[in-house]
Amino acid sequence: MLVDAVASAPPVEIGVPMAPPLGAFEVAAFAASVLLALGDENAALPDKRYLTGDRLLAKMDKQKQRELTQAYVGHVFELGQRPIMSLQRAAGPRSPGAQRAMRVKLSEDETRAFYGSVRKRAKLADTSLMLWAAARMVDRMMQLRGFSPTRQLIPVPLSLDPKKGSKRMFGNHLAMMMMALDRDDLRDEATAVAHLAAQRRDIVRHKLDAGMLAAIRASRYAPRFVVDYLSKRPFGGERSSFVLSNPGGIEMSPLFEQPVRDVYAVPAVLPAPGFQVTVDGFAGQLSLLIMFREGYVGVDEVARAVPHFVEDLLP
Repeated sequence: MLVDAVASAPPVEIGVPMAPPLGAFEVAAFAASVLLALGDENAALPDKRYLTGDRLLAKMDKQKQRELTQAYVGHVFELGQRPIMSLQRAAGPRSPGAQRAMRVKLSEDETRAFYGSVRKRAKLADTSLMLWAAARMVDRMMQLRGFSPTRQLIPVPLSLDPKKGSKRMFGNHLAMMMMALDRDDLRDEATAVAHLAAQRRDIVRHKLDAGMLAAIRASRYAPRFVVDYLSKRPFGGERSSFVLSNPGGIEMSPLFEQPVRDVYAVPAVLPAPGFQVTVDGFAGQLSLLIMFREGYVGVDEVARAVPHFVEDLLP
């Protein structure tokens, strides 16, 4: 295992102008595809997959879209019936501070051990194991501050690619669903995995992923104060407990005629909730990137939390 601090300045930066049909997810995904294509002159930009959401909604009439939006909003308010607390809220009224990052790069043996255990532990749902380990890390930080929230709500990017089963959590990541972990879940991995699996089934059964897309489309025409209200009101002013993303493995050929030795995603971490974990992989090694705001969490505290996080992740 290798732990590194991550520099804030990216070595390669791509600017993509916003266009009305595109949202933040689509722009970020398109920029990533451009970077991948730069490394291979024969690579085709997978532009069509980033229109999956619009194609899905285009098949529905306005009444159906309204029904899906209402179902999704109702789902969010139901999740918000139990209070949550983020590290931002625990820090009190202070500046979020600078964005910091710490990267955990597992060895090839550790990576093989993790993926070799996924079938037995989570029926191939590796995102569930990552979510559980990250939630336990955040919970330990909260307890050090004297708090013990009964529930954590974590937005997880959801793929809308036409895939089945656990693969539903991979792909273009054009939507995001809230996943809940309760205190009983944090005590036992199997309990957490079963709870998350039940939530994924409900998302698919009730078309909540499509409901979120419909809600996002509706928000384009709503006043800003309405959008801000709905983004925080269900969770008592919070946006989430933290954020987790699992974009999967990254494949990249030589870039600008130079061999690529390492690749990982470095997303921006918003002041709310101020803590994010991104998991990806390159060349047979899993990379765990912990992004945080130093006004809420110190670098030393994150460094102390890393070994426990990895211990929970590995079999």
